[in-house]
Amino acid sequence: MRKASGKTEYWTETLEHVNATWQRKKGRKYPFTGQDLKMLKQLRGWFSAPEVMAMFSVYCSSSPFWGIKSGWLISGMWQERSVLLDFPNFKPLVKKYEAELNLKTPEQVALEFGL
Repeated sequence: MRKASGKTEYWTETLEHVNATWQRKKGRKYPFTGQDLKMLKQLRGWFSAPEVMAMFSVYCSSSPFWGIKSGWLISGMWQERSVLLDFPNFKPLVKKYEAELNLKTPEQVALEFGL
């Protein structure tokens, strides 16, 4: 059962997304370090799981060659987080990942309860 805290909710799915995105890009598992996990946890404290997932997808598709070659994508994404929020495909990706995780907006929940 998942914890209700926003910081830990969907943590596994966030890590799986990072790994799967990297595997599609590079053909191998993401080389997670303790620093990577620390940065992802910090990002998850500020942003929802779908937002972090979208951020990583946008960063992977737009990151400079050194980031892809070196494998330092999470630290680069962490540094560029405010810029990534303004990419045109960021919000559509957030909606896509919300749907994949079956997350509901406050408006959807209110409608279900007849509010």
